[in-house]
Amino acid sequence: MIGDLGGADQLPTLLELLDTAQSPQDLAAAEQAIAAACTKAKDPQAQAEKLANRLPQAKPAQQAALLRVISALGGPNSLKAVRALVNSNNAEVRSAAIRALGNWRTADAAPDLLALARKTSDPAEKTLFLRSYLSLAARGEMSMEQRLEMCRQAAGVIQRDEEKRLLLGTLGKIDAPEAMNLILPYLRDAGVQQEAGMAAVSIAERLLRGRGPWPQAAQLVEPLEKVIEATTNDQVAKRARTLLQQAKTGSRRK
Repeated sequence: MIGDLGGADQLPTLLELLDTAQSPQDLAAAEQAIAAACTKAKDPQAQAEKLANRLPQAKPAQQAALLRVISALGGPNSLKAVRALVNSNNAEVRSAAIRALGNWRTADAAPDLLALARKTSDPAEKTLFLRSYLSLAARGEMSMEQRLEMCRQAAGVIQRDEEKRLLLGTLGKIDAPEAMNLILPYLRDAGVQQEAGMAAVSIAERLLRGRGPWPQAAQLVEPLEKVIEATTNDQVAKRARTLLQQAKTGSRRK
């Protein structure tokens, strides 16, 4: 069985199996075995480079499989190979390359995704690029400053309500008053007003969790007042008033 072949020393054999795979089941099995072998290796990124070197001569279905494995392994040299296929004439390969950038292990792929979002005139493609870009910004392993800056960059590209919701969903997961400040302009946008209010209140609830002290309480007072002023959602307004009282109490304790 393909799945029984493991270890980096078996990688050449597994790649040959991938090359000759015909059915979706065989392709998936070979892809899974290659991913397992590379992950077990002492230097997974070195294995990713080997896979990247095979991309130019691989068939489209095999390219897509390799791209999925490469994205899980990462590495700067492999990223270059993925970038090269973003402009592929084959829709399956192009989509796999874009998704590989969105699933990249580090934020190194973020500038590529943002550039693609700025460049495309296709609304569906733009949404795909922004979703992948913001999925990187949502990851907790990056610093707060990095995540906020990525959201600021995205805000300059976003136009449609669907895109705004993607941004608000990401900002709502960043526990910082600065994230709330980036949300506030959308409170007066009828298309996403409810999402904006809920995102802001969710951040404040996490920052004011427990009995305190709440070091950032003073920074939440003005944003919460703006939420109360702008929202048309009674539940959001009620939550915001409760949080505002907590924030004012917490800021006076300092």
